Amino acid sequence: MLFVYLLIRVLPLKAHKTLANAAGLALHKFVPRNRKLVANHLEMAYGDELSPDEIQDIALRCNRHMAMNIFEFIRFPSMSSKEILRRVTFEGEENIKEALAVNKGVIALSGHYGNWELLGAALVARGYSLTVVRRDQNDGLINDVIQKQREKKGIKTVPRDKPIFKQIISLLNSNEIVALIADQNAAEGIFVDFFGRPASTFKGPALFSSITGAPIIPVFIVREDYMKHRVVFRPAISVQLTGDRDRDALAVTQACAMEIERIIRLRPEQWMWQHKRWKTQQQET
Repeated sequence: MLFVYLLIRVLPLKAHKTLANAAGLALHKFVPRNRKLVANHLEMAYGDELSPDEIQDIALRCNRHMAMNIFEFIRFPSMSSKEILRRVTFEGEENIKEALAVNKGVIALSGHYGNWELLGAALVARGYSLTVVRRDQNDGLINDVIQKQREKKGIKTVPRDKPIFKQIISLLNSNEIVALIADQNAAEGIFVDFFGRPASTFKGPALFSSITGAPIIPVFIVREDYMKHRVVFRPAISVQLTGDRDRDALAVTQACAMEIERIIRLRPEQWMWQHKRWKTQQQET
């Protein structure tokens, strides 16, 4: 691993993409557990929409994309805010500016799509104050490396497994942007439709929006090429509220899941298909 790190740091940028593609191909071919996991999840999501060959093609491109993410992450320490902005374009920025003008804070809805670590750095480089609700990695060393990188880029974070309710409310009331990653399995979430299957989903965006009135803005980063990205700000999540807390939370959470599915379908290889999104099963009543 150290050898790869040093190699990336010394090689010219134009060699990185070739090396990342080779690393992704090796991961796809020689780590069958990973290949089968990605393919199984693609089959669960798409069913008959994709042929077996199409599924394997997306799985390969997914592994190559993940390799590029890792290579880019290793380059983060040497990337200034100016360089980040040179490599990232912004689309739909009026959506988040209009949301901030409401002065109730903004809930940035996002997921493990594109180079999600670069997304936070790009928003901060653009001048936004951002706090990310994070889930710590199981590997303490990897977690420390990721956290140090975030801190160096000015990204504030709070751990998801700590009592952070009041802190998030306070941030939103101060018109801050709070990023909530809502594309993973939630052990005690709300079941909504995701790729035609019931998926337990975090209710945080709906909960905090209902309490503070903060608009929910879907924000994603899309890879255009190696070291070339586009940040997309979507219009605020909008549903017809009924006044029934549970029904409204379900409707908002379903709308959030639909936004995440929409962006995944555009470039499916850029989502983290290794994650067991449908792990929690809905109990029959």
